[in-house]
Formats: sequence, structure tokens, C-alpha cells
Amino acid sequence: MKSYHKLLSVLAVTWLLFPALSGAQEKAQETQTASHRWKFQNETTLNATILTGNSDSITLGGSEKLKIKKNRVTNVFTSGVTYVRDDVFNDAIPATTSSRNIFVRDKVIWDFGKKTYTYVGGGWLTNQTSGINHQFDGFTGLGYKLLETPKHSLSVEAGYQFERQTGVVPFRNEGVTHNASFGFDYLLNITDKTSVENETSAVMEARNANNFRVSSTTQLKVEIIKHLALTLGFKLQFDNSPVPSFRKLDTVSTTGLTFTFE
Repeated sequence: MKSYHKLLSVLAVTWLLFPALSGAQEKAQETQTASHRWKFQNETTLNATILTGNSDSITLGGSEKLKIKKNRVTNVFTSGVTYVRDDVFNDAIPATTSSRNIFVRDKVIWDFGKKTYTYVGGGWLTNQTSGINHQFDGFTGLGYKLLETPKHSLSVEAGYQFERQTGVVPFRNEGVTHNASFGFDYLLNITDKTSVENETSAVMEARNANNFRVSSTTQLKVEIIKHLALTLGFKLQFDNSPVPSFRKLDTVSTTGLTFTFE
């Protein structure tokens, strides 16, 4: 009789725990399946742009950022275009000539540790406003996430970059150069709908320390409605060895709308 009561007790406990155990197992399977899914995020931005430095103009531009993530691998593709037709402060480009600024760039990131990652990528650009007719580059390096919280994130990178440049006029730094690269990316989420991000990078030629460039972009993003945000941006571009007759410093101020889809 006691054995019969024990058997009933075991069956009753099993019957009570089975839904919880089954639910936990299903949840674990869903979590595992979700981690193996492809995640997409696309940002399209249309800007009103003010240029100073080698050009003093107001124009329109646009950019695209596509992020694809699966497991520990993230691919980030970016592109942008701005056409300028205004006063250009150098003798190499006539003031009546339109100059185009176009770039495409792809970067693959692999998180091989909790805070460490490696990256590889390449790109092409033409920035005739600053005297660059064509620039091809490839890069690789290591990154470390110094800070990663819901409110703040900060990562730093260091690596190697090779590039090939041609100018609108011949200049000393044309051809292939081998460079050291450094950079950091800081994001501050002020509220659920407002954020500020700064991306700063520096490139220095290995054999000529005077040939270096620094680029810093700060952007404020305010969500208006779902999938649509107002963006205000400011970019500094400094080239210590520019193409002859071009200035070292350019600034780009932008006001635009960003459409985000996931």
C-alpha cells in the first residue's frame, strides 16, 4: 500500500513539473534558434550638407548603412554620395566644375572573445573637393570593447591599412602606402529615443610620420516616429599632407532624416 502511495506521489509531482520543464526546454531551443538567425539592420539617410574648408557650399547628400549579423560575425556595409557645385578654394579645380564625393566601404567583424574582436575590410572613395581622385584601401586589426552597457558603449581599435591614392593633380603621396590605423567609437544613449555617437579614426604612414590623417564624426539622433529619426552631424577631416594647393582641414555639417528598418 505504501509503494502504491509513493508511486502516486511521484506521478503527481511529475505531472505538476512537466509543463515547467517542457516550457524551459522549448525556451532554450527558441533562444538557441534565435542566436543562429540572420539579423538585418538598414539605415538610409538623406542630408542637407554644408561644406567648409576646400569648398564653401550647401548641397544635398545621402548615405546607406547595412548591418548583417549572425552568431559572432557582423558585416557592416556603408556608402555615401555628395555632389558639390560651388566655389572651390584651389587652383587645381575650376570654380565652375562639379566635384563629387563618393565612398563605399565594407567591414567584417568577428567577436572571438567576450570583449575582443578582429576585423577585416576594404573600400574605395573619391573626394575631389579635397583633391583625391581615387583611393583604394584594405585594412585589418584588433578591437576591444572597453565599455558596453545599455547607456554607454566604447570600443577601441588598432590595425594595419594599405592604400593606393591618385590625386586630381600629381602629388608626392600617390601610389601605395602602408599605414598604422587607430580609432574609437563611443555611443551615449541619452534616452530611449535620443543618442549621440562619435567615431574618430587616425591613419599614419609607417615610413613617414608627417603623412597622417584624422577624421572625427559626431552625430545626434532623435527618433521622431518608429523607423524615422532626425539626425544632426558634424565631421572634421584633417590631412597633414594634402594634395598640392588644397587645404588641410575640411568640415562637413549635416541635417537629415534617417530611415531604419530591421
